[in-house]
Amino acid sequence: MKNSMKKAALATTLLLTSAMATSAFAWGGKDHDDRDRRGYDDDRGRMEQRDEMGHSGMMGGFDKRMADRLAYELVLDADTTEKVKTLFAEAGDEMKSIRDQMRDLHKANRDIKPSDENYIATVTANAQKGSELHVKAMTKMAETQKALYALLTPEQIAKLEQIQENGMMHGKRGGKHH
Repeated sequence: MKNSMKKAALATTLLLTSAMATSAFAWGGKDHDDRDRRGYDDDRGRMEQRDEMGHSGMMGGFDKRMADRLAYELVLDADTTEKVKTLFAEAGDEMKSIRDQMRDLHKANRDIKPSDENYIATVTANAQKGSELHVKAMTKMAETQKALYALLTPEQIAKLEQIQENGMMHGKRGGKHH
């Protein structure tokens, strides 16, 4: 009986020790906050790298690859293709600026602490700025889409709407699934 009690005590001790070690490892230790910031910066770096490569990420879909894809799918002539590329390049630059400003607001909200004297006022001001940027982004997207439609024939517009309905312009190979 003493042997089984020793085994049970040893098993309990091992279980508690491994649980504590796992918990400490998951928490990250004394440098945990620094790792969080590095993770944010790493993520921002990846998003900036995607921007440079022509992958627009959130709120933006207007880039060279999208213009090339539209030219192919809608059988655009060379003149229209160039106009679409110019339109998308200009819109893409503005959308990138908006995304950068939104990332900066996000970082500002992460950095402020509830114990700061102007916490509520700062968060409220940042929320208002974020709302204004969101409206600006949606408006720019709508203006760009309207300008794109002005460049297309009625047949090309119909085909574009069919493609968009099926979700194929955003990398969904099979389109919508019901």
